[in-house]
Amino acid sequence: MDADTKVKLDKIGEQLEQIAGGRLNPGQWPNLDYPIASHTYLARHDSDNDAWVTKQQLFIFPGSSFSADDRLLDSSGLSATGADGTVVFRLRNFFSSRAYGLQQFSVHEPVYVVATPQGQKPYYVTIAHQIITPYNEPTDVEFTGSTWNPNGSPAANVWFYWRCRVPVEIVI
Repeated sequence: MDADTKVKLDKIGEQLEQIAGGRLNPGQWPNLDYPIASHTYLARHDSDNDAWVTKQQLFIFPGSSFSADDRLLDSSGLSATGADGTVVFRLRNFFSSRAYGLQQFSVHEPVYVVATPQGQKPYYVTIAHQIITPYNEPTDVEFTGSTWNPNGSPAANVWFYWRCRVPVEIVI
Protein backbone atom coordinates (compact mmCIF):
# COMPACT_ATOMS: atom_id res chain seq x y z
CA MET A 1 0.00 0.00 0.00
CA ASP A 2 1.44 3.37 -0.95
CA ALA A 3 1.72 6.30 1.47
CA ASP A 4 -1.12 8.27 -0.17
CA THR A 5 -3.54 5.35 0.23
CA LYS A 6 -2.46 4.92 3.86
CA VAL A 7 -3.19 8.60 4.60
CA LYS A 8 -6.62 8.31 2.97
CA LEU A 9 -7.47 5.17 4.94
CA ASP A 10 -6.34 6.78 8.20
CA LYS A 11 -8.61 9.76 7.50
CA ILE A 12 -11.55 7.44 6.77
CA GLY A 13 -10.79 5.59 10.01
CA GLU A 14 -10.90 8.85 11.95
CA GLN A 15 -14.25 9.74 10.38
CA LEU A 16 -15.67 6.31 11.25
CA GLU A 17 -14.53 6.74 14.84
CA GLN A 18 -16.28 10.12 15.01
CA ILE A 19 -19.49 8.48 13.77
CA ALA A 20 -19.12 5.59 16.24
CA GLY A 21 -18.31 7.97 19.10
CA GLY A 22 -15.16 6.13 20.12
CA ARG A 23 -12.04 4.28 19.13
CA LEU A 24 -12.41 1.47 16.56
CA ASN A 25 -9.91 -1.15 15.57
CA PRO A 26 -9.82 -2.11 11.87
CA GLY A 27 -11.78 -5.31 12.58
CA GLN A 28 -14.74 -3.15 13.61
CA TRP A 29 -14.78 -1.14 10.41
CA PRO A 30 -17.60 -1.87 8.04
CA ASN A 31 -16.46 -4.42 5.48
CA LEU A 32 -17.43 -2.32 2.48
CA ASP A 33 -16.70 -3.76 -0.90
CA TYR A 34 -17.58 -2.82 -4.44
CA PRO A 35 -17.92 -4.91 -7.60
CA ILE A 36 -15.13 -4.72 -10.16
CA ALA A 37 -15.86 -7.61 -12.54
CA SER A 38 -18.29 -10.37 -13.44
CA HIS A 39 -17.62 -13.73 -15.04
CA THR A 40 -19.54 -16.69 -16.35
CA TYR A 41 -18.68 -20.06 -17.74
CA LEU A 42 -21.13 -20.32 -20.63
CA ALA A 43 -20.72 -24.05 -21.24
CA ARG A 44 -22.67 -24.88 -18.07
CA HIS A 45 -26.00 -23.47 -17.07
CA ASP A 46 -27.16 -26.37 -14.94
CA SER A 47 -25.75 -24.91 -11.77
CA ASP A 48 -25.88 -21.71 -9.74
CA ASN A 49 -22.08 -21.64 -9.51
CA ASP A 50 -21.29 -21.03 -13.18
CA ALA A 51 -21.27 -17.24 -12.70
CA TRP A 52 -19.59 -15.02 -10.16
CA VAL A 53 -18.86 -11.40 -9.32
CA THR A 54 -15.45 -10.20 -8.16
CA LYS A 55 -15.49 -7.50 -5.50
CA GLN A 56 -12.70 -5.39 -4.08
CA GLN A 57 -12.56 -4.60 -0.38
CA LEU A 58 -12.35 -1.01 0.73
CA PHE A 59 -11.30 -1.28 4.38
CA ILE A 60 -10.26 -4.59 5.88
CA PHE A 61 -7.75 -5.60 3.21
CA PRO A 62 -7.63 -2.58 0.86
CA GLY A 63 -6.92 -3.54 -2.71
CA SER A 64 -7.65 -7.23 -2.17
CA SER A 65 -10.48 -8.87 -4.04
CA PHE A 66 -12.67 -11.94 -3.69
CA SER A 67 -15.26 -13.69 -5.85
CA ALA A 68 -18.75 -14.75 -4.88
CA ASP A 69 -21.27 -16.91 -6.73
CA ASP A 70 -23.93 -14.88 -8.45
CA ARG A 71 -26.50 -15.12 -11.23
CA LEU A 72 -25.79 -13.13 -14.38
CA LEU A 73 -28.26 -12.02 -17.00
CA ASP A 74 -26.54 -11.70 -20.38
CA SER A 75 -28.71 -9.84 -22.91
CA SER A 76 -28.19 -8.26 -26.29
CA GLY A 77 -30.29 -6.32 -28.74
CA LEU A 78 -30.57 -3.80 -31.53
CA SER A 79 -31.57 -0.15 -30.96
CA ALA A 80 -31.46 3.09 -32.92
CA THR A 81 -30.99 6.69 -31.93
CA GLY A 82 -33.50 9.36 -32.89
CA ALA A 83 -33.15 12.63 -34.75
CA ASP A 84 -31.16 14.13 -31.85
CA GLY A 85 -28.66 11.24 -31.80
CA THR A 86 -29.91 9.75 -28.50
CA VAL A 87 -32.14 6.95 -27.31
CA VAL A 88 -33.26 5.84 -23.84
CA PHE A 89 -34.36 2.24 -23.32
CA ARG A 90 -34.82 -0.26 -20.52
CA LEU A 91 -33.53 -3.80 -20.36
CA ARG A 92 -36.90 -5.35 -19.49
CA ASN A 93 -38.42 -3.98 -22.70
CA PHE A 94 -36.40 -6.58 -24.61
CA PHE A 95 -37.67 -9.65 -22.73
CA SER A 96 -39.98 -12.04 -24.52
CA SER A 97 -42.69 -14.15 -22.94
CA ARG A 98 -40.20 -17.05 -22.98
CA ALA A 99 -38.07 -15.29 -20.38
CA TYR A 100 -39.53 -17.56 -17.71
CA GLY A 101 -39.03 -16.44 -14.15
CA LEU A 102 -37.24 -13.26 -15.19
CA GLN A 103 -40.21 -11.09 -14.33
CA GLN A 104 -39.34 -11.44 -10.64
CA PHE A 105 -35.72 -10.47 -10.19
CA SER A 106 -33.68 -7.56 -8.91
CA VAL A 107 -30.51 -6.23 -10.52
CA HIS A 108 -27.30 -4.85 -9.05
CA GLU A 109 -23.87 -3.62 -10.04
CA PRO A 110 -21.63 -4.23 -11.86
CA VAL A 111 -23.63 -3.57 -15.03
CA TYR A 112 -21.50 -3.95 -18.14
CA VAL A 113 -22.71 -2.75 -21.51
CA VAL A 114 -20.99 -2.55 -24.89
CA ALA A 115 -22.47 -0.93 -28.00
CA THR A 116 -21.34 -1.19 -31.62
CA PRO A 117 -22.75 0.83 -34.54
CA GLN A 118 -24.30 -1.19 -37.37
CA GLY A 119 -23.37 -0.45 -40.96
CA GLN A 120 -20.49 0.78 -43.06
CA LYS A 121 -20.40 4.46 -42.06
CA PRO A 122 -18.04 5.44 -39.22
CA TYR A 123 -19.89 6.37 -36.04
CA TYR A 124 -19.14 6.33 -32.33
CA VAL A 125 -21.56 5.10 -29.69
CA THR A 126 -21.47 6.10 -26.04
CA ILE A 127 -23.79 4.45 -23.58
CA ALA A 128 -24.54 5.07 -19.91
CA HIS A 129 -26.73 3.15 -17.50
CA GLN A 130 -28.61 3.61 -14.27
CA ILE A 131 -30.40 1.07 -12.13
CA ILE A 132 -34.13 1.79 -11.86
CA THR A 133 -35.51 1.33 -8.34
CA PRO A 134 -39.29 1.66 -8.18
CA TYR A 135 -40.75 0.89 -4.77
CA ASN A 136 -37.23 0.54 -3.27
CA GLU A 137 -36.47 -2.57 -5.35
CA PRO A 138 -33.80 -2.41 -8.12
CA THR A 139 -35.73 -4.13 -10.92
CA ASP A 140 -34.49 -2.71 -14.22
CA VAL A 141 -31.58 -1.04 -15.96
CA GLU A 142 -32.11 2.07 -18.06
CA PHE A 143 -29.62 2.87 -20.81
CA THR A 144 -28.98 6.17 -22.55
CA GLY A 145 -27.25 5.70 -25.88
CA SER A 146 -25.75 8.51 -27.95
CA THR A 147 -24.27 8.29 -31.42
CA TRP A 148 -21.65 10.61 -32.80
CA ASN A 149 -20.13 11.49 -36.14
CA PRO A 150 -16.32 11.31 -36.40
CA ASN A 151 -16.16 15.11 -36.03
CA GLY A 152 -17.91 14.88 -32.62
CA SER A 153 -21.34 16.16 -33.67
CA PRO A 154 -24.44 14.09 -32.80
CA ALA A 155 -25.33 11.48 -35.44
CA ALA A 156 -29.05 11.00 -36.04
CA ASN A 157 -30.88 7.72 -36.68
CA VAL A 158 -27.97 5.34 -36.18
CA TRP A 159 -28.67 1.66 -35.51
CA PHE A 160 -26.40 -0.07 -33.02
CA TYR A 161 -26.06 -3.47 -31.40
CA TRP A 162 -25.64 -3.66 -27.64
CA ARG A 163 -24.80 -6.36 -25.17
CA CYS A 164 -25.32 -6.15 -21.43
CA ARG A 165 -24.37 -8.36 -18.52
CA VAL A 166 -25.92 -7.66 -15.13
CA PRO A 167 -26.00 -9.65 -11.88
CA VAL A 168 -29.53 -10.61 -10.84
CA GLU A 169 -31.19 -11.98 -7.74
CA ILE A 170 -34.33 -14.00 -8.14
CA VAL A 171 -37.21 -12.60 -6.07
CA ILE A 172 -39.63 -15.21 -4.82
